[in-house]
Amino acid sequence: MGRGQSKDRFPKEGDFFLEGPQNFAYDTRKPVFARHNGLLFRLINSPERQWAYYNDTKKYEFHVTATIGPQSTNLMALGKTSLVEVPEGGWVAKTIVYPGLTEPFLQGNIVGFDSSVDAVLLTNEYKEKHREEKKQAKKEAKRAAKYGDEPPRDDERNDDELGNARERN
Repeated sequence: MGRGQSKDRFPKEGDFFLEGPQNFAYDTRKPVFARHNGLLFRLINSPERQWAYYNDTKKYEFHVTATIGPQSTNLMALGKTSLVEVPEGGWVAKTIVYPGLTEPFLQGNIVGFDSSVDAVLLTNEYKEKHREEKKQAKKEAKRAAKYGDEPPRDDERNDDELGNARERN
């Protein structure tokens, strides 16, 4: 091994690099890439006939497109997935899975599918938006800890929270 390299670069089989899938019960998970490098997983909830994808990276978004076989029935898009019936038969489902997130995909009786996935490095725009969202969430958590469930009265707020938009007479 070269300097700075680790034999633990990829998680062991059965482990996730990040926290693992959230808010989606599954009984089967399949690595999407042939190298089984643990970047993206297709999660299957067999009893509910649902699929989701989990992105186990910090710097890629995955654009998933699946062509679903024409014998499939009772299909329904889940989450932010778009589902379109194709004139030649079958359906096309698409979604984007962002870092560390689990994206619900489809529900139904899926009979045959082909999928393609594009890994896209995160843009600076996405990173900045994500930073701002984290900052806002911290601010709201701080406010909730200070004031509880009740919003602060105007005289308890600072100028920043009011957007410096006070009227003056």
